[in-house]
Amino acid sequence: MERRCLNCMNTFRIPEGYEDSDFCCPHCGFIENTPPSDASHLRTGTVLNGRYIIGTVLGSGGFGVTYKAWDEALETVVAVKEFFPKGIVSRKDSSEVTHFESDEYESFEHGRARFLKEARNLVKFNSNPGTVSIYDCFEANGTAYIVMEYLYGRSMKEIVYVDGIPDIETINNLFIDICSVLIDIHSAGLIHGDISPDNILRISGVGFKLIDFGAMKNFYKRESFSSTKVLKRGYAPIEQFATDGSIGPWTDIYSFGASLYEITTGVMAQDAEERVYFDRVKAPIDINPSVGRELSDGIMRAMALKAEDRFQSVEEFRRDVLRY
Repeated sequence: MERRCLNCMNTFRIPEGYEDSDFCCPHCGFIENTPPSDASHLRTGTVLNGRYIIGTVLGSGGFGVTYKAWDEALETVVAVKEFFPKGIVSRKDSSEVTHFESDEYESFEHGRARFLKEARNLVKFNSNPGTVSIYDCFEANGTAYIVMEYLYGRSMKEIVYVDGIPDIETINNLFIDICSVLIDIHSAGLIHGDISPDNILRISGVGFKLIDFGAMKNFYKRESFSSTKVLKRGYAPIEQFATDGSIGPWTDIYSFGASLYEITTGVMAQDAEERVYFDRVKAPIDINPSVGRELSDGIMRAMALKAEDRFQSVEEFRRDVLRY
C-alpha cells in the first residue's frame, strides 16, 4: 500500500500489516497525524472542496494561513490560502471557524469579500509568468480559500541575507521580470501595494515572481490604505502613511525601488517618514559600485519622497534604466 506524506508530498510503500499505523516519512521524517503547532490551524489530512488534502503550514500572518496541499483532481502540489484574521476568528475542535464577538462579524465579512476579490483580480494575470497562477477559490468552514500554484523558490530577502548580494546579471533579470508584472497590474488600474524583497521570489529555471497581493488596490476608484494600514516600513512611500494619500503606479514604484535598494546593497532603505526630517539614504552605487550608474540613479529617482518626483510609470522606469 502506498501512502503520501503531507509534508513533502512524496509517496512510499507501507509494509503489509501496518496500514492502520501512523507512519514516519522516509523522505523527510514527518510523522503522520502530527498536530499543527498552532491549534487554530487546519489539521493535516483535512479535505477541502472534495479534492484538496491539507498538508503542513507554509506560513501565517495577521489575515490568513497558507498551507501546502495535494490536489487529488490534478494530482499535483498546490498552495491553499485560508482567510483567517487573527483576533476576530478562532478554531477549536473542528474545521469551522468561530467569531470571538458578534459585532466583529461585519468586519470579517468585509475582509472575506476582499479576500475573494484578490483571487478574481489575480486570475486576470495568470498568463504573466511573473505572477502566481490562481487555480480556484471557494467558501467553506465559515471562511474562504484561494488555491494557487505552489512555488519552489526562495525570497530575495533570504537570498540577500544568506547568500549575499546577487550579481548584476541576476539583478537585471529580476528588474525586467518584475517590471513586466507591474506594467500588467497597473494597466488594469491596480497597484500591488506591498512590494518588498520578501514578496519577490526567485524560482530556479523560471525567473522571478511577485507574490502576496493581499494589499492590492484600485487607484482609479481612489481606494486608500487608511482602513487596513497595510504598509511595511522601509518600503512604503509617504503617501501610504496618510489617510488621504494619492496612490497610483508611483506608489509601487517607490516600494520596488526600495526593494531594489536592499537587493543591490544589502542595506534596508531608511523609512520614508524618517527621511522627511533627515534623509540619510546613500546612492546604491556608493555602497556597491557594481550596481552601475543607470540602475543606481533609477533607484534613487524611484525612491523620491515626493510622488511627482518619481517615475510616473514603470515603462518610464524601465526605459531610463535599460535605455530601451
